[in-house]
Amino acid sequence: MTIKNHQDFVAGLLFVVIGVAVAGFAPHYAIGTARDMGPGYFPMVLGSLLAFFGIVVLVSAVRASAVVTRIKRPELGVIVLIFGSVALFGLLLNRLGLVFTVPCVVVLSSLASHEFSWKGVVLSSVFLGAFCIAVFHYALGLPLPLLPTFLN
Repeated sequence: MTIKNHQDFVAGLLFVVIGVAVAGFAPHYAIGTARDMGPGYFPMVLGSLLAFFGIVVLVSAVRASAVVTRIKRPELGVIVLIFGSVALFGLLLNRLGLVFTVPCVVVLSSLASHEFSWKGVVLSSVFLGAFCIAVFHYALGLPLPLLPTFLN
């Protein structure tokens, strides 16, 4: 058995591991039945489905008809920028509010790709900022600050 499509193989393996982990932790809660679902029912079903689809992807990666692909070595800088932007969101949200935090995070995370233009970054920042404010602050009513603390 030879792995032909390394991307699909790694993705399938990741699906199986996450699915088994979720389904494995689900019995810590009452599972119940389909008619009377407990809090562990939904994670058990979703984890099992994810593991099943992971196996399907794994099998397709080793089939003779699979497209041959290799995985490039990940760039450490890209990984740092992506995780750094998530950390930056957590650090800046209470200080700068959604209006300024979302554009900062979009700009930082866009540096991880060579395919973004500055025009696209600005448009994404404006759109995602407006979307986050509309959804999280107004539609869901989450107590997220809109503006920096020094402006309130």
